[in-house]
Amino acid sequence: SRLHHRPAGVQRRPVDAVAERRHKSATDFARYMTDELSRRSFADNLNEPLHLEHARHALARVQDPRARTALTYRAAYALALRTEYVEAEEWMRMFFADATRFMLDFTLPYAKWVEALIHLGLRRFGRAERAIQFVEDVATAQHNRNHLHNAKALRARLLLQSGQSEEALSLLRPDPPVSLIPSWRGEYLATRALALACLGKTDQACADGAQATATSRALEVRILALCASAVTAARADEDCAFLVEASDRSSVWDPTLCALRASPELAAKVASAHHWHAALEALYVRSQDRGLARRAGFRTRSH
Repeated sequence: SRLHHRPAGVQRRPVDAVAERRHKSATDFARYMTDELSRRSFADNLNEPLHLEHARHALARVQDPRARTALTYRAAYALALRTEYVEAEEWMRMFFADATRFMLDFTLPYAKWVEALIHLGLRRFGRAERAIQFVEDVATAQHNRNHLHNAKALRARLLLQSGQSEEALSLLRPDPPVSLIPSWRGEYLATRALALACLGKTDQACADGAQATATSRALEVRILALCASAVTAARADEDCAFLVEASDRSSVWDPTLCALRASPELAAKVASAHHWHAALEALYVRSQDRGLARRAGFRTRSH
């Protein structure tokens, strides 16, 4: 988990033990749901129902603000990966209410990163940039290289979705430190792979994608690395259905949305596969991306 992550070397609590306690109290259930969402983001998938209605019902009875923010943060992040951005915003509002009330300032860089991800998904590029800037400012003030490199990776994705692949690659040219949290290092490398693929630098993109997936098993890292491979395939007019299949299988669509915006070749190639039209149309509705929808030949609404 990005937030409240355990120090290196500390064993994760067995899932079974957490599950056995989940009905003892609302706080135990919140902790179980947080661990379950985190586990599924790494070892399983997000395709099955998240059952967040149960978590939300229990949340009102959770007294520990850290347990509350850990759950609301993790729920928002899982929903954002699924491109259910509007629902993710609701969970972020609950997060910020608790973080402000209980002065949990240390959580804000994590939360602002997810807030930026949500804004980016909804094409609110200005608001995404301001949230990223917040993370960068805090990281600079605290000399925190982890948050600084994590913010860089997301800023690069903002640049990619704005058609600025060269600028994105330039931002990510320095290798991330080996000490960076593995999932964050994987995202950094996979994002760089995507930028390289968009610029036609195939061999480098392949190398960074392989390094990214060797660094972390996180679903978003794996899908991001596949995005780079799919862009390379689309530029060569080869089949790239494997990306949509992986996103559909895992329900992790946010990296794929980034790639579709960054690569007109990929967007056109995927749109030409008629059996994926329903999935693509639903994606563009969730992300409110009327431009991509129109280019794919889908009807759009003005509201």
